[in-house]
Amino acid sequence: MIRSMLSGILALSACMPAAVSAEPTITRVEEDWVVYIKNPDADAGAPQITNILAPTSSLEGIFGLVELNHRSAPSFDSGGYQVQSWVGETLSQYRESIEQAAFRNQYDKLTYTVSMETTVDSYVFGIKDGRSRSWGKFATEGLTSSVPAASLSLDEYDPQFSVDSTSINVGAHRVEVMYQRQVRYYAGNTLVKQDDTPRIIHRFQEVVQFVSLEEYENNEEYFNISIADQ
Repeated sequence: MIRSMLSGILALSACMPAAVSAEPTITRVEEDWVVYIKNPDADAGAPQITNILAPTSSLEGIFGLVELNHRSAPSFDSGGYQVQSWVGETLSQYRESIEQAAFRNQYDKLTYTVSMETTVDSYVFGIKDGRSRSWGKFATEGLTSSVPAASLSLDEYDPQFSVDSTSINVGAHRVEVMYQRQVRYYAGNTLVKQDDTPRIIHRFQEVVQFVSLEEYENNEEYFNISIADQ
């Protein structure tokens, strides 16, 4: 009797599907960025770089903004860097660097990491582990800005949205290339996934197209356009 009961239990267990382990909840994402700066203008504070991160692919809700070589809150200043947290069109918080120098070295390679994470009651945006010829090592201890939120999730985060939203606001012609080099996903302090897809947002080349005298004379009207007409 007992043997038959055990046999039945074992047979039933063998038929039951194995338990599916739940994927860990992502609590932090980090994006590594690389910028090759050819000829910065320290007097004009150019180029000016702005990174944007958001838990969803929208700027109507919560998002973070990281500014390099300029600081726009509460008023504009050249140089240094700043982290801002926003809810739609409302600035929630900002924090800026103590260092406020502008990029000055030609042929500079700028690298840095921007991040977004969830805490018990807030989203936290930040910059860390920066390096350049002009600034040396910067944000080594990190600089962050937070915004409180009732519902917290990074499930809808899309690195392509960061790329599409990030820009060189002033002095783009001074930057040869800017790209997102790597994205890392963490659950707590555990690395869950790593994305090594390079995503280029900007590439500049000085190209002067040669126009022959014959082409100019045959199509003179193409080259006689006033600035107001363009």
